[in-house]
Amino acid sequence: MSVTDPFEVVKQLYRAINAADLDAIGRVYADDAIAEQVFDGTFVVDGRDAIVGKYRELLARWRGRIDLHMVGGIQTGWGWAQ
Repeated sequence: MSVTDPFEVVKQLYRAINAADLDAIGRVYADDAIAEQVFDGTFVVDGRDAIVGKYRELLARWRGRIDLHMVGGIQTGWGWAQ
């Protein structure tokens, strides 16, 4: 079943990050997705494979946990999470 609620998609992403589940992270993004300002020193990451690759690099270095408290801006074409 495909999730269409944008807030649920963000929650799925953070659950996948916390689980270090690269396959689940990849399922959150479209093939032609663009991620902006989300990785160390990278302003734009273009394409699902490149985005998952950046998560792979990040998760290899980081063993923390992200506790999601708030998600906003989704309907405006950009988003942020706290």
